[in-house]
Amino acid sequence: MDHSADDLVHAASPCGGLTVTTTPDGIPVSVRIGRAQLSVTPERLAARIVALCAVARAGADHRHRLHLIERGTPAETLDALGLASRRRVVELEESAAALWGVRR
Repeated sequence: MDHSADDLVHAASPCGGLTVTTTPDGIPVSVRIGRAQLSVTPERLAARIVALCAVARAGADHRHRLHLIERGTPAETLDALGLASRRRVVELEESAAALWGVRR
């Protein structure tokens, strides 16, 4: 499935040395790996990429949630849809940052 640039979401490491562009479902379509990121094990790099994809997806979910709230969708419906809350986005951002040893 093709996605327009408007559909794509982005997430980056705390230092900006690793960035991902994903579909709203968190599927990576582009990964930029800075030279410094190559100093970690492949497993650690993969974990960082997966974490950033989760952050991107949650961010897209949260924006969709806000859009539906503006249209009057009840909270119970939003919760049933499983759309990320702001709290969930922050939790994933903190978890991803920890992979770089950064505390937020």
